[in-house]
Amino acid sequence: MYIKAHKDWFSKETDDGLALLNPEGDKIFTLNKTASCIWKIACSGSRVSMDDILQGLKKKFAIKEKDLKKYRKECTDIVKKNSELFNVFEN
Repeated sequence: MYIKAHKDWFSKETDDGLALLNPEGDKIFTLNKTASCIWKIACSGSRVSMDDILQGLKKKFAIKEKDLKKYRKECTDIVKKNSELFNVFEN
């Protein structure tokens, strides 16, 4: 699975993560630190793989290799539940 963040969202760092405002200015999302990290990686350019995201999370939060399988499911759930923020590509 590959993802890419939708363009043109405005973001502001918060103590707990990130606040996002859509381009129309009528929706605000608040992301926790994990979701914020996913967002930042997904904004890094063209679409990125879930493996790229997991490696970014592993580095930022010092996640052990053996725990990545659990985080893969959580990251996938975050991305799929927030289709307004992320485009998902299966290939």
